[in-house]
Amino acid sequence: MNLKQRIWIITKLLLIIIGIFLAVYIILNAPALWKKFNYWYTTKFKQESWPESYQVVPVNLKNNLGYILTPTHSNQNTNNSVPNNNSNVNANSEVVLDNNYLYIPKLGIRAPVNWEVSESEAIDKLQTGVVHLRSTGLPGTDGNIFISGHSSYYWWDPGQYKTIFALLPNIANDDIVYITYNNVLYTYQVIETITVNPGDTWVMDKLNFPAVSLMTCVPVGTNLQRFIVRAKQISPNTSQEKPKEQKTPTNKPNLLPFIF
Repeated sequence: MNLKQRIWIITKLLLIIIGIFLAVYIILNAPALWKKFNYWYTTKFKQESWPESYQVVPVNLKNNLGYILTPTHSNQNTNNSVPNNNSNVNANSEVVLDNNYLYIPKLGIRAPVNWEVSESEAIDKLQTGVVHLRSTGLPGTDGNIFISGHSSYYWWDPGQYKTIFALLPNIANDDIVYITYNNVLYTYQVIETITVNPGDTWVMDKLNFPAVSLMTCVPVGTNLQRFIVRAKQISPNTSQEKPKEQKTPTNKPNLLPFIF
């Protein structure tokens, strides 16, 4: 066997290994990859609005937070921020906001928040929503609320939120994030997005203002790095209502390295 034949055999083996790896990667992460492709195809290629996006509209209803979700393609104001006046919305055809939920209108994200979750409990809790890391800020305080969610996870897992943050890297500055907590709607405006390593626990530190930080693992299907969204509270107005003091957590985990 000459050198040329040996090189060709090695090349074929490498191509087979790469092909198997890509096939396994696609199979394991198919739901998240499809969601990302569908978002790109709809919003970038076709340049249409994301059909799962919505807006938060105030209404006068009983037994709820006073707000509902309505599709952005309706006749309502399509701005993601909360309108100042009540809208004439048919409450019977819309979705009433739930307490202890995270809402990101632009990306169509809405998920229950599991509060005060320890690192050891995180994987189990991610089956039922996103998780708030114990000892980080809480709504109504001046702390940094740190919330994590899956970008991709094993599709056979029983959880319903395995790809809840698959589209999170598509968020942009000035986009709106909502959190409902203790029957109060808190509004946050995105100020920056950063990609960090698992050891960069400084992203959990308290900032100079009440904030929420959202985290997921990137690239999809790996836990190599963390994508962080930082958003500043804009409602309730902190200049009029001073939030409670919240300390920076002292025992910070390694950004939950096993969470995708």
